[in-house]
Amino acid sequence: MDRALVEIMLTVSTLCVMSLAIASAYAQYGSLATVMAGASSEEMHYSVVRGIMDAASEAKIGGSSVSIILMLPSKIAISAVAGNVSTTCLGENRSYAFYLDVSGGGFSNAFNVTGTPDGRVTVTPME
Repeated sequence: MDRALVEIMLTVSTLCVMSLAIASAYAQYGSLATVMAGASSEEMHYSVVRGIMDAASEAKIGGSSVSIILMLPSKIAISAVAGNVSTTCLGENRSYAFYLDVSGGGFSNAFNVTGTPDGRVTVTPME
């Protein structure tokens, strides 16, 4: 065969292999980014849940109202009604049902979580 034809065939086949490798890496890292966003959203949701539980338990043990400042790395929407807490962060919605009377909510990255000895918890955004 002609040397120029062989070089063209090798170049084209190398480009095909490289494009397959790039497409595969793009697909893998794209799904990794989706998984990481979901994990981050879930971690922030559970930070809110832990903050509510901490405020309620410290108020119950101490016998007086307790306020906890909850600082999060990014903004999150919290809606708490009749013990059901829903959060929306990074496009992911999560919800949790409490045995406590939890109310309040808002959209911020900092919240004041106030617990009382009778089991009521109020979540208010800080500006």
